[in-house]
Amino acid sequence: MIETSKQIHDRLLCSDCEQILNSRGENWVLQRLAVGYASPLYYALQGLTPVYPESSLEVYPAIENPEFDADKIVHFALGVFFKAAAHNWLVGKRRVKLDFGPYLEPIRRYLLGEASFPTSCTLTFCLLPPTSSPKRIYNPYQWTVGECKTYSFGVIGLEFWMSVGERIPQEYRELCFATGPNRPVVVSGHTDSFIDEKARDVIRSGGARGKLAKRA
Repeated sequence: MIETSKQIHDRLLCSDCEQILNSRGENWVLQRLAVGYASPLYYALQGLTPVYPESSLEVYPAIENPEFDADKIVHFALGVFFKAAAHNWLVGKRRVKLDFGPYLEPIRRYLLGEASFPTSCTLTFCLLPPTSSPKRIYNPYQWTVGECKTYSFGVIGLEFWMSVGERIPQEYRELCFATGPNRPVVVSGHTDSFIDEKARDVIRSGGARGKLAKRA
């Protein structure tokens, strides 16, 4: 495990496709990343009553909240997931590529505006609550395999979970920000806590490198 400011980049899309991603989601979302302790979108939920209140997870309806442009948020997230599965990326010394199988093409067509949001896909949108933890970006990775495959990535106060398959559980569909009732937004710091704990384990084991090792 390492902590780094190095960017992962490569030549992939033509200028026309880049412009589609920029105009339909990326520019809007990148202006709403966490500044200070949390994203402006997190503060836009304050004063609302969660529809699913739990100690570690709250769900808020965003369907009538003018601060949320759902189409741009969904397009941004699927654009990132698509790029992670359409190319072999050099991460450190390893080449990494997600495998969506037959579900990659429906995502590509959605991004181009040729099709609606794929029926074999769900997207959960999560906002991280205010925290003193570092504002992280973590690469898309395969999170779980069960009745479906689930992937995740995080970008400075925002987190996205995407599931693909023909047997996506009903609870995932109910939490889908793209198609679920009331455009549900999840607020949870679970991933931050998990990453912090894993980092502490690695530091204690002597497996940390670079800046992360200095926290030992």
